Amino acid sequence: VFVYHDHPLSMDEYAAYFQSQVFAAGHLTGRFPLPQMDWLIPPGFQNFFLTVSPTTGQVASAYWPGHALIMAPFTALGIPWACNPVLSGLTLLLSHRLALHMFEDVEAAGLALLLTMSSSVIFGLGISYYSMPSHLLANCLYALLLVRPTPGRALAAGVVGSVALCLHNPVPHMLFALPWLIWIAARPGGLRLFVPLCAGYLPLCLLLGVGTFEFTNHLRNPAPGPISHADTMDHLRGMLAVFSVPTATVLLERVIGVAKVWAWAVPGLLI
Repeated sequence: VFVYHDHPLSMDEYAAYFQSQVFAAGHLTGRFPLPQMDWLIPPGFQNFFLTVSPTTGQVASAYWPGHALIMAPFTALGIPWACNPVLSGLTLLLSHRLALHMFEDVEAAGLALLLTMSSSVIFGLGISYYSMPSHLLANCLYALLLVRPTPGRALAAGVVGSVALCLHNPVPHMLFALPWLIWIAARPGGLRLFVPLCAGYLPLCLLLGVGTFEFTNHLRNPAPGPISHADTMDHLRGMLAVFSVPTATVLLERVIGVAKVWAWAVPGLLI
């Protein structure tokens, strides 16, 4: 509250904060007066961070809504700043339990907890409005459910994974989940685990992922009338555009990101 000034400093943060306010009020979108739209939301941010209807003035976050849904109860209570600290505290507990399950050693689990607590990334994002603490918590819980899998745990992991996919965009969880999916499918008797795992993903992915994409697409381009095959293909291409092959610039940005993590994620990690 005092260090971060209880304020979403970037548009990535504000988009989720705005949508949590909308959800807390019991709506799917906000509504701004059309004549003042360009004053309230700079044109360069329209349909980039915030999706805007050119006919009704409805406004919604351009990101998928999982993190905003998690933040909404805190926003309704007037303490949106408490969301990420709570998620980060839960992540500490899960990191300890996950290490205990994987290494079966109390000292190793304590060291994992200590390194997580000392991470400036955990602290910095934990006092922000970014969605990354939600991603880390969901992925830790996902791994904890699958490290000793049963059909029931696999189904629960799929539900957790579907939430992780829809937190703000699907790529982070997809990259995290892929090795787990391969490991589950390739192990003896893996089919009896893989099927409930996939089944757990399906409902919320359709509702929060595909549903939100179609909803925001309709806000941007209200087009009453029958939908043609070409329209359907355009929707599909738009949905899959996030998975495009990275350019040289994007690859350079990812290398810089990895270097940043090495430099400041955990004290002494690079050494």
